Formats: sequence, C-alpha cells, structure tokens
Amino acid sequence: MEEKELMVLAAVLQDKLPSRADAIFVHAANDLQYELLTGVADFYHCLGPKPKIVFNGLDKYETFPGSFGSAEWKSILCGPLGVKKEDVILIPPAVHTGREAEECISLCAKNGWKNLIIAARPVHILRCFLTSLGVTRQMCLNLKIYCFTIPCAWNATAEVYKITGIKIVDTNFGHLIEELERIKTYHDKYVSGDPNISPIASFEEGLKYFLSR
Repeated sequence: MEEKELMVLAAVLQDKLPSRADAIFVHAANDLQYELLTGVADFYHCLGPKPKIVFNGLDKYETFPGSFGSAEWKSILCGPLGVKKEDVILIPPAVHTGREAEECISLCAKNGWKNLIIAARPVHILRCFLTSLGVTRQMCLNLKIYCFTIPCAWNATAEVYKITGIKIVDTNFGHLIEELERIKTYHDKYVSGDPNISPIASFEEGLKYFLSR
C-alpha cells in the first residue's frame, strides 16, 4: 500500500462528521448491513433537523439467494431503528457503485443539498467516496462530502459477491487490497475516456479534497 493510498484511506475511515447534513446516502451491500444501518440511524437521531436517508431502490442488492434489497432496508430503518418514513428516499435501481453515486449526486443537485454523508462498509467506503467526489466535480457542484463507516476486524473472513454472482472469500484486509487495485483500474479507464466507467477521483485528488474541505 502506497503512502498516498494509506493517507486518504485513513482520512476516510476517521472522517469527522458534521453537526448538520442534508442527506445520508447508504451504499448497498449485504455484508455488515445491520451494523451499518444501525450506525446510520443512531447518527440520524442525533441530528436536527433530520437529514434524508437515501439508498438504492434495487429489489435485491446482490445475486445470492436471500439477499436483502430496498424493501428490507426500509423495513429495518423505519421499524426497529425508528427512522421516519418521510425521511427515506430511494434512488432509481442502480447496479453498481458508479451508478449509485451518479443518482445520489443528481438528487443532491435537484434538491440544492450542500452537505452529504456517504455511508458504506469499511472495505467499500474509499471507492464510494472517490466516486462521489468524481461525479460531484464532473457536475460542478458545490457539495461537501463526508464519510461514515463502522469498525470491522480486518483479519476476519468475509464473503463478497460480484455483480456476476461470483463469491469471493477473503479477509477484510484482502478485500481492501483488491479494492485499491480496482480504484486504480477504474480511474485509469475513466481518464482514458472509457464511456462505461463513472467519474472517479484519484487517491491524490481525494487526499487534496480532505485537506481543503
């Protein structure tokens, strides 16, 4: 792991959240979903006025049998976690992180939101942040982005399902290393003009953003 990667990762994992936010966007995944949704709801209840909680409108977030989706998440948030139904917003179904970010940032632009918190599991939060930053810059929005995640045991084994349905079993740290390589690959493709890749900021751009925010 290079120094620039380590520095922006540390900034994302330890980000200081604002005292007020317009919205919290929760990136879809089944891994650690209860812990993540609980953390998001706890923070929601601490804020006033209450932010909107936004997430993916897909029926199922991953391809394996029993995967949760938007209906299950809404039931959890608006049931035992006590989030008001009027504070929940679903974006159109999005099949990957880039599309989630594009729909979320477009919603921010539509509503004039200025402060956005993105929430994701620890392995995924860095790519979510860099993608949201890339989309925000492409749209020329004056939007402050903050990062929320939860603790995890980096040496614990976790199952991750690809869009193709392939299951990858590795430690959380192993999944993180794969994520760093994926970020590099996506950014290189984006810079080269690949139309199939959503905007994504580089590690250097992400670190510069944190230092200037």
